[in-house]
Amino acid sequence: MRNYVVCPTCLDERHGGVNNDRTDALELATRLDRFLAGNDKALAIVRVPTEAEEQKRARNRQRQQLREQRLSLATPPRA
Repeated sequence: MRNYVVCPTCLDERHGGVNNDRTDALELATRLDRFLAGNDKALAIVRVPTEAEEQKRARNRQRQQLREQRLSLATPPRA
């Protein structure tokens, strides 16, 4: 068995305005069928980062937040 993670997208191509779980599930199943049949554009597959990659990204985000906070404290307030 294989799992796919896909980008969120609007499943209502006809813009009918009425969506429910049944119509969403049917549309997802149809798109998955087309994807498995070879249509790479039917679904936008997302690569899930590894644990190590996620930890590295978290450190980089924290470093960036600290840098922005330091700069905001060092900048004199505007009059």
